[in-house]
Amino acid sequence: MINDLLGGQVAYGFGFATTVAPNVAAGRIRALATTGSARSPQLPNVPTFAELGMPEVQMYIWTGIAAPAGLPGDITARLQSELSKILRSPAIKSRHEFADSEIVASKPEDFVQFLAAERQRWAKLVKETGITVDN
Repeated sequence: MINDLLGGQVAYGFGFATTVAPNVAAGRIRALATTGSARSPQLPNVPTFAELGMPEVQMYIWTGIAAPAGLPGDITARLQSELSKILRSPAIKSRHEFADSEIVASKPEDFVQFLAAERQRWAKLVKETGITVDN
């Protein structure tokens, strides 16, 4: 997307702060807004969509870890505990801070609720806008 934006093939796009910020600093592109709930540390002068009066525009990329259904509770608890420790380690935290990403080491039931809310949110958007998949 960045190459197409720089080359004039597209008028706008969404990109990661780590790839957009250097081009913004060099004056090659102009950042209009960020999609997170707070301003990006890499783009502190760029407002969020919420600040611009569009609080419903929040997009982010998330990653989750799943295990087979029926996994015993003690194993699930141990996996969650160990993964939380790893995600909170200084090495992992610094990599995420550099990438302008947030670590949320939630409990399995919280992740299930998050997934349900995401499905509802995106299903509503697809229905309201008529978005379709082009193959």
